[in-house]
Amino acid sequence: MIPGEWIKLKIEVSGSTAKFYVAGATQPNLIVNDVKGGASEGGIALWMHASTLAHYRNLVITPSP
Repeated sequence: MIPGEWIKLKIEVSGSTAKFYVAGATQPNLIVNDVKGGASEGGIALWMHASTLAHYRNLVITPSP
């Protein structure tokens, strides 16, 4: 990732596992196996470090089938 440039990020969450795909990757770039609150429903949070300025556009949330 390059500071100041837009990136495409896809996040898939299933139970307590999250897979992150950066820039259209077909395989996950990062897998987190212990997402806190993984079984809860209804909440979504995207957080960057407190000193980071982050913008989001074209955010799409799709529930699993």
